[in-house]
Amino acid sequence: MGWKGSRGSWGFEVKRLDAYILKGLLKIFLTAELVGFGLLFVIEFFEKLETFTRSLQALAFGLLSVLYKSPYFINLFLPLCFLLSILVLFMVMARRNEIIALRSSGVSTFSLLRPVFLFSFLLAVVSLLAEEFFIPFSLRHADYVYRVKVKGEQPYVFIKDDEIWVRKGNIVANIELFDGKNDRMAGLTLIEIGRDFSLLRRIDAKEAIWETTGWRLLNAVERRFRDGNVEKRVFEETSGLAGTPPSVFKIVRKGPEEMGIRELRRYIGRLKEGGHDTGRYLVDLYNKVSFPFINLVMVLIGTALGLRYKKTTHISLGIFLGLSAGFVYWVLHSFSLALGYAEIFPALFSSFFSSLLLSLLGTIGILTLRR
Repeated sequence: MGWKGSRGSWGFEVKRLDAYILKGLLKIFLTAELVGFGLLFVIEFFEKLETFTRSLQALAFGLLSVLYKSPYFINLFLPLCFLLSILVLFMVMARRNEIIALRSSGVSTFSLLRPVFLFSFLLAVVSLLAEEFFIPFSLRHADYVYRVKVKGEQPYVFIKDDEIWVRKGNIVANIELFDGKNDRMAGLTLIEIGRDFSLLRRIDAKEAIWETTGWRLLNAVERRFRDGNVEKRVFEETSGLAGTPPSVFKIVRKGPEEMGIRELRRYIGRLKEGGHDTGRYLVDLYNKVSFPFINLVMVLIGTALGLRYKKTTHISLGIFLGLSAGFVYWVLHSFSLALGYAEIFPALFSSFFSSLLLSLLGTIGILTLRR
């Protein structure tokens, strides 16, 4: 067998076995990840092909915007590719009679799983770090390149220090919080600047609500600056930000996938302080935390399925089982998150429900394996 070395201590043989399994896992995993990444890359490119082919510049920046999404694509496929790797590896070992030989030598299922769990733990750490540092950065750059460089949009709306800034004509606006679900703002400041860059007017509003005619500013204070004097007026309601619908802010506003875990927690805290609903964002936060640990769940599912099949089993069945298990997990997880968004399930439970359920099924499957 590929793992067996010369006669020596049992500890040496165990290390050889671990290295053999890790090497096989890595080889299959990288192949599956490359195929998955290529598939998503092609789909993303052809979805926007009409926009990308307007000019050579648009094509070049279009490819760049898709490449910026690479960390997101790779991380998205990690659990499925890992599951396929486990299934295919164990089936290949079964076809070579390696599983039978190992069990005959007294190697337990736990010994087989030790390197697999180690690999899954490393994947979970990498996924967690990617979600926190690399993916938010790359997705923001991908969105900027696509909107500004490819589509030619004017970047008059941007984000700095978790706040939205608007510069349109001689108006500069700062928005502390934007609730895209209800089309509301909190902490809005409008500043009008003259041609000589002097301050002409400032409006501070505690809240703004979008209506068909425009933004309605509530509890607003207006200050006009003339000849060194300040005229102050208080309005229960007034208007502002003409020609800037909520869709503009929804495009530039960071989605949960564009925030790291710490950044999303800070954003939720600010929403709570402002008295806004945070239910949906809590689900997204816990989902971010739970996603890397799906790789640990895949060990249980992959082992429970992969070690049940014998030498006569075709490898294509392992691929089919992996894709089917991944699809079942995706359906369960999406359904659970939907119940969390609807506040039927608690946010924490909805994010971990599918992982807990499949972990239980995988554990039962491993315990009922034929010894």
